[in-house]
Amino acid sequence: MPDQGKKPSTNKKPSKNSEDAKESEDGAISYCSMENCLFRGPMKACARCKSAWYCSVQCQKKHWELHKPICNHILEHIQRTPEEPLLDRHLRHWSTRFEATMLNACIRGLNLKHEWDRIEKEGLVILLQPRPHSHLGSRLHIQRAGVYKIEVIHSMLDAVGVNAEHRNRLLPLQMEARQRLQERTHGFADQAYIFAIARNDGPNAIEGRHPSALRILTPAVYKPQVVSMPMTEYDGDWLQDLKDQIHNDRPMQHKPLQKLVIHRAEYLSSR
Repeated sequence: MPDQGKKPSTNKKPSKNSEDAKESEDGAISYCSMENCLFRGPMKACARCKSAWYCSVQCQKKHWELHKPICNHILEHIQRTPEEPLLDRHLRHWSTRFEATMLNACIRGLNLKHEWDRIEKEGLVILLQPRPHSHLGSRLHIQRAGVYKIEVIHSMLDAVGVNAEHRNRLLPLQMEARQRLQERTHGFADQAYIFAIARNDGPNAIEGRHPSALRILTPAVYKPQVVSMPMTEYDGDWLQDLKDQIHNDRPMQHKPLQKLVIHRAEYLSSR
């Protein structure tokens, strides 16, 4: 029987895991990583790599064939260090919180509504610095951001000192997943490339030595959805909107889709 005389402690300090769990609850609503899934709402991260998000066990099982190589590599990279580096942890939570914000900026910055082919040649790069903030997912802010050719991005990654071995192994795996996604959706979905890099510099640099962190996000983008985006949500200064949302800690929320055209015949008949 439990000890009736012993009262549970009410002053227990929250663990890092509980802080991580709260961050997931507070973060922006994410896309399900399974292509063609229309659900938009709270997701659960892949328990192994924390880099893919699913609305259900069924979607996770269907997506495993695409996700497995990337998942195995990320897990191997994580296990090489006994504890997740500080900037990696901050960047992981920041990326979750501002996923929709970054995706919107990437679509608009590449002008995919009118120049869809740019999705294969260019990507969004966001350079981040530490800042003090009460929210775990908001402890980074933008130093610089822009869209660049993929070959230029590779040179930038070398210059900022991110882990080259990790990057050089991860990019080919993501390219293979991208090709399978295109095949499975008959060319109506592709992956955008977003490179988020956190460096320990600036006026709020964290005391001590902390290596730069990199997250390469490759969210699925559906051409029919992008083409049908209202101009009121597309026009304007995308870069300033990106900076404002992050500076003011107001992450964009993914909006539920009433209907997504995913079949080739339906899309062609609507053109």
